[in-house]
Amino acid sequence: MRKGESGQATALALLALGAGMLVIVPFLGHLSAGLVASRNYHAVMVDRYSSDAGVEWGLWRVKLNPNITSSTAYTSAPLQPFPATVNGMAFPTTEIRYVGTTGSTETLTPAWQAGTGWKNYPFTTTGACTVTVTVQLPVTTTVRFRFNGVQRNFSKPPYTTTYNVPSAGGWVMEVRTPSYSGQGTITLVLTYSGRVYDIRSTSGNRVTTVRCTAVTGAVRIDSWLVE
Repeated sequence: MRKGESGQATALALLALGAGMLVIVPFLGHLSAGLVASRNYHAVMVDRYSSDAGVEWGLWRVKLNPNITSSTAYTSAPLQPFPATVNGMAFPTTEIRYVGTTGSTETLTPAWQAGTGWKNYPFTTTGACTVTVTVQLPVTTTVRFRFNGVQRNFSKPPYTTTYNVPSAGGWVMEVRTPSYSGQGTITLVLTYSGRVYDIRSTSGNRVTTVRCTAVTGAVRIDSWLVE
């Protein structure tokens, strides 16, 4: 060893160690932050899908029974029994409350059947409703309506009557125009009485609330709110 060179390797080693510390400390910090963010993101996604699953469960239950509850306070009892787990976790807290009633209508315009005598106009309903039948003719004549065993006669315009449809299914409205066989029009307006509900599902920090309108066999989503 030459005079004046002692200790140089130690200095170089210390410099390399210092440079390594400058690099590895932020790297380890970034890695730790990434792991924490990944766990947080996973928890957020689990909460999101779990609360959505709770709402979907509630919508399915309401579709099966549109008169599921009359309680205006949130309750989980009408929606039970719940599945044991969803996404590998306990099923989220899911509740429902009754908001009120609302009406919805569906208008049908079946093809006119020319000729005298009784003519059949079939239609299908998704639940109990009222059907309003209107016949328009260019002449004054006698029009007869017959539905579900009930007949009504009208000798002058307007030719309109209303019947109660007891349940969902296929029905036949019968219309007779004995003194006129030309072109006319017939309109059927189905009016449903829907029930409005709020369904709320909570998973972790996520709360999903859906307002829906239900009739027999069908549910319409009116709003979807996430908190």
